[in-house]
Amino acid sequence: MQLKLLPAGADIPQQVHDLYDASFPLYERRLWPEQVLLLRDGALALYQVFLEEAFAGFLFAWPLSSFYLIEYFAIV
Repeated sequence: MQLKLLPAGADIPQQVHDLYDASFPLYERRLWPEQVLLLRDGALALYQVFLEEAFAGFLFAWPLSSFYLIEYFAIV
C-alpha cells in the first residue's frame, strides 16, 4: 500500500469525490465545494491510497503543529 499526497491546488480526482460521497452520509460530510476550498487553501491535506498502483481509497487530514488529525478515511 502506498499513500500519495495530492499537492494543494491540484485537481481532485473524480474517484476520490465519488468514494467520499458513497462512504459518508450527507450529515457527516462537508459540502464538496467547501472541501475543495480547504484543500486548495492548503488547510486540509488529501492523501490517496494505492494498492499495486490501483486507487484504493483516500484520507483527508488536518496538518496541525505536531501531528495530523484524520477527518475522513475510506477504502474500497
